[in-house]
Amino acid sequence: MATREEQKRAHDLATKLAPYAWNDFAKSLVEFFNKNNFLTPKQIAAGENLVRKAKEGDWSASDEPLKVMPIVGQQEPEAPTYNPNEEPF
Repeated sequence: MATREEQKRAHDLATKLAPYAWNDFAKSLVEFFNKNNFLTPKQIAAGENLVRKAKEGDWSASDEPLKVMPIVGQQEPEAPTYNPNEEPF
C-alpha cells in the first residue's frame, strides 16, 4: 500500500498530467490514478518525465482537463468547536 506521501506525490502528478489528457499515456496515468488512488514508482517516474517533456516542448493543454479524484480520506480541516461544559485539560 502506498504511503500518504507517495499518494500525495501521485495525486500532484495526476493533476499536472490532467491538462495533457489528449496524450494517450498522460490520460492512462490519470485514469489509473482515479481508479486505484495510487501510481507505481515506475509510473511516477515516467509521468514526471512526460511533464518535463510537455514543459520543454511547450505542449498545449486541452480545454477540458480530466478530473482527478481526491486522495482517499482527504477532507477539509474542520474548525475547532467550543464546548463550555468541557474540562480544559
